[in-house]
Amino acid sequence: MKTIWQAASSMALAFLAVSLVTAPASAQPYPNKPIRLIVPYPPGGGNDTFARLIGNKLSERL
Repeated sequence: MKTIWQAASSMALAFLAVSLVTAPASAQPYPNKPIRLIVPYPPGGGNDTFARLIGNKLSERL
């Protein structure tokens, strides 16, 4: 029973330490630079058209 308590308290302490360290990093704005959508297929095809539609919708949302 003592080892279960030690393991649980160790995990709780580790979780607390990680959450305190990562708190300042979450304040960064996203995206902080332009996002490039690269499609490795020639223009004019179905994949290109689909990527352009997705890119337009993403630019509206972000």
